[in-house]
Order: sequence, then C-alpha cells, then structure tokens
Amino acid sequence: MLTLIVDIPRIVHGVDIYAPAGFTTVDWVLMYSTSAWFIVEVATMLTNDKRRALHDFIAGSVVVRKQNAAPADNSRRAGELIVS
Repeated sequence: MLTLIVDIPRIVHGVDIYAPAGFTTVDWVLMYSTSAWFIVEVATMLTNDKRRALHDFIAGSVVVRKQNAAPADNSRRAGELIVS
C-alpha cells in the first residue's frame, strides 16, 4: 500500500515506474522494510505453538479452531437449505 502511495505522484507526472532508474531513499526503505516485515512474520509464525504471526500479537488475536457441531435443530439434515 505504501509503495502505491509513493508511486501515484510519479505516475501522475508521467514517470515510467517500470523503467530501470535509480531508486530513491524512500524506495530502498520501503523495499527493505517490507522484506524485513515478511521475514519477521514468517519466523514468528513458525516459532510459536499457536502459529500466531507478528500482526496477531500486535492485534491480540488468536485463531480458535472449533469442532464441527451438529445443528441445533435436529429435524433437518446438515447442509439442508431452508427457504421461508
């Protein structure tokens, strides 16, 4: 998202963003920070028991897996659609 925000003014001014030109400091910071974030996310996810990534720790969220439960209304079969 940040890369898009940085590239919009360049596109508006007619700069070819795909041309092999020198990168600015902002470009280097964005490239290295997004790469570092990805590596930290994967490393964090693979090194804890609940498979929580860094963004899960920041948000305080946890994935809860639940067993398939029978429907509360036993008069219909699982997967049956009721139209009223």
